[in-house]
Amino acid sequence: MLTREEHRFEELRVAGHAQAAKIRELDQVLGKLVVAETATSPLATKASERVASSLRARQTNIIRLRALRDRYHLDLMNTLACVRELVTMIHHAKYTGAPASRAEELVMQIAASIEGLSEVAAWRDADYSMTAAPSEV
Repeated sequence: MLTREEHRFEELRVAGHAQAAKIRELDQVLGKLVVAETATSPLATKASERVASSLRARQTNIIRLRALRDRYHLDLMNTLACVRELVTMIHHAKYTGAPASRAEELVMQIAASIEGLSEVAAWRDADYSMTAAPSEV
């Protein structure tokens, strides 16, 4: 019965890896920005108002990127926790002789988690691209 739903587990794996890759990419970007920030910080004390304003805007953007990364990570951890719970429920259903319909219901919940993970990532990408001004990116 669960073999019919193996593609759902593959979708979950792919979606989870994509989300994790996004988090790793943001970690790399933030790491580079922090290094660049450290290298330019002495300039801020002697900078013109325009340069100081630009540095403040840059800092605000770095904070936004950190918040985005943290939201992606939280979404991924919540989805993984839900999937792990559902997997144990499937095992329980299998070994206690619960009706096949119960296992199918759980697989459908896992499928919903997959779709939710993908939709949240797509929604957040669209939301971020619509709210970020070109100078903020």
